[in-house]
Amino acid sequence: MARLPGPTTADYVVAIEAAWFARLLRQTLYLYRFSPEPFLMIDAGAGYYIAHQPVTHESVREITDLPAELFARNVE
Repeated sequence: MARLPGPTTADYVVAIEAAWFARLLRQTLYLYRFSPEPFLMIDAGAGYYIAHQPVTHESVREITDLPAELFARNVE
């Protein structure tokens, strides 16, 4: 896997403009989980999947501390 220059053990690196950081701290995201069976990959590079029929989520989790969630997922 190609890595960015510099020492890191992170799996991913996220870059955000300083002007947007305060917004990041105030946002809430909802993480929906779906059964993988009805989904087909349409773009492996971008990670896009589609389902050709309606699907219902199995669970949903509210994420209110985005930096903590990113760090927990080994994102720098």
